[in-house]
Amino acid sequence: MNASDREGPTRTRFGIGPRLYLAFGAMTLLTVVAAGTAVVAFKEVGKTLGDVTERSMPAVTATLRLAVNSANVAATAPGMISADSEDGRNAVKAQMSASLGAIEGEIRKIAETNPDAATELGGLSGKLTEQLTLLENEVVAREAAHRKLAAARKRVLDAHDRFLTAMQPLVDDANWKLIDSGGKTVDEAASTIDRLVDDEVGKLRSALNLSADGQRLMGIMSRAGRIERAAELDAQEQEFANVSARMTETMAKLPDSSEAQALIGYAELLMLYGEGDTSVFNIRRGEIKAKAEGDEAARAKFESMRGGIDDEVLELGLDFDKAVNPIVNQARESLKSGSATLSGDLRARIDTLVTDDVDRLVQMLRVLADGNLTVGQLNAAAAAVNLEAVQSYQDSYESYAATLDQERLLLEAAGVDSDALAPVRELARIGAGEDGVFDNRRTVLKFDAAAQEALAETKRVANAFDQTVDGMVERAQSTAKADSQRAADAIELSVALLGAVAAASILIGIAIGWLIVARNVVRRLVALSDAMHRLADGDHGIEVDARGSDEIARMATFVGVFRDNAIPVVHTVELLDWATGGPKPAALS
Repeated sequence: MNASDREGPTRTRFGIGPRLYLAFGAMTLLTVVAAGTAVVAFKEVGKTLGDVTERSMPAVTATLRLAVNSANVAATAPGMISADSEDGRNAVKAQMSASLGAIEGEIRKIAETNPDAATELGGLSGKLTEQLTLLENEVVAREAAHRKLAAARKRVLDAHDRFLTAMQPLVDDANWKLIDSGGKTVDEAASTIDRLVDDEVGKLRSALNLSADGQRLMGIMSRAGRIERAAELDAQEQEFANVSARMTETMAKLPDSSEAQALIGYAELLMLYGEGDTSVFNIRRGEIKAKAEGDEAARAKFESMRGGIDDEVLELGLDFDKAVNPIVNQARESLKSGSATLSGDLRARIDTLVTDDVDRLVQMLRVLADGNLTVGQLNAAAAAVNLEAVQSYQDSYESYAATLDQERLLLEAAGVDSDALAPVRELARIGAGEDGVFDNRRTVLKFDAAAQEALAETKRVANAFDQTVDGMVERAQSTAKADSQRAADAIELSVALLGAVAAASILIGIAIGWLIVARNVVRRLVALSDAMHRLADGDHGIEVDARGSDEIARMATFVGVFRDNAIPVVHTVELLDWATGGPKPAALS
C-alpha cells in the first residue's frame, strides 16, 4: 500500500458532524418557530380579549345602565303631577335628579370610547333635563293656582255660611210674622180663618219649609264636596239625616194634589243623594281615601262621580224650586177665595196677610234658594273638567246672581235692613274678578294642560333617548360579539398553527432520525464495529464498506488498511511457525 493510500480519504466540509449540527439546528429552529407562533397567537388573543374587556364590555355595561336610568326618569316623571304635597314632589325630584346624575356619569364613560355617541346622548340628556325642569315649573305654577282656587272656594264657603246665618233669622222672622198675623186673623175670622190658616196657610208653610229644607240639603251636599276631614264629613252627614227626617214629616202635611206629589218626588230624590254606598258622603270619603293613598285613577273616578252628582243636584234644584211655585200660588188663590167670604175689614186683613206676610216669606225663601243655587254654580265651576264647563257654570252663576241681587233690592225696598242683607250682596258678587272661582279654575286648567303637555314632551324625549340607547346597546353587543368571534378565530388559528408546527417538527424529527442518524450514522457504525470485531478475531476476509466522504467512510478506509496490513504479518508468522515444525500454511497447500 502506497503513501497516498495510507493517508486515506480527504476530510470533507460537510461531514457527519455538520450534518448532526444541521439536524439539531433544524430541530431548534422548529422549536423557535413553534414558540414564536405561540407568542404571536397569544398576543393576538390577548389583544382581542383586551378589546372585549376594555372596550366592548364597558360599552355594553354603560349603555345598559343608561337604559335603566332613562327608564327610571320616564317612570318617575308622572309622579311630579300626581304628587299631592310639596314633600312628595321633592321626593320625586330627588329621585329624578339621581337618575339624571347617573346618566351624565355613564355618558362621560361612553365618551372615553365613543365620543360621537356621547355627544348625541349628551344632547338628548340636555333636552330631557330641560323638559323635566319645564315640567317642574308647570307643576309648581299649577299648585300655586290650586292654592288660589282653594282660597277662592273657601271665601265662597265662608260667604255662604254668612249668607245662611243672615237669612235664617229673616226667614224665621217672616215665618213668625206670618204665624202671628195668621193667629190674629184666626182670632178675628173664627172658623173661616181657622180653615184658611190651618189648611191653606199650613199647607203653604209646609211647602215653603220643605223648599227651605231642600235648599239646605243642597247646601250640605255642596259643602260635603269640599270637606277634607272625615270628622267634618260625618257631621254634615248627620245634619243631612236630620234635615231629611224633618222633610219627611213636612211632606206628610202637604195637600193630596198632583203639584204636591211632584214636589214630594223632587224632595225624595234629593234625600236619596245622602243614602247608600253611592251617597255624596261615601263618594267624598272614597275620594279622600284615594287621594291619601295616591291612587290617582280612583280619585279621578270619585271626582267624576261627584261632579256628575253636582250637575244632577243643580238641575234637580231648579226643578224643585219650580215645583214650589204651583203650591204657593194654589195656596194664595185659596186664601184669596176664602177671603172673599169675609167682611170688608176681615178681607182687608187677609189681603194684607197674603200680599205682605206670605209674599215676604216667599221672597225670603226665594232669596235663600237662589243663594244656594248661586253657591252651587260656584262649587261646580271649581271642579269643572274643561273651559267650556267653566263658562257654562259662569253664565248660570251670573244669571242667578243677577236675580239674587234684584231680590235683595226688593227686600231693601220693602224695609229690610241693608246691613242684614250685606251677605246676599257679597254672594252675588263673589264670583267676579281675578280672585274669583271662575278665573282661578281657568288658570288651574291652563296649567294642568301645560303640565300634561310638558309630561308628554318629556316622555317623547325619554323615548328618543331610550331608542338611541337601545341602538347603542345593540351596536355594543354586536361589537362585543365580533370581538369575541375574533378572539375565537385567533385561538382557532393559533391552535392550527401550533398543530402544524408540531406535526412538521415530528415529521422532520423522524426524517432526521431515519435519514441522518439511523442510515448515515448508526447503521454504518454498527457495520464498522462488526468488521473491526471480526478483524480482531483474525478474520481477514472481511469486506469493509468505505463508500462516502465523511468521517465514518474514513474510519472504514482505515479499517481496510489495518486488514490489508495484517495479512502479510499473518503469512509471515505462519511461515515462521512452519519453519519451526509447525503446520504448513494454507496458502502453500
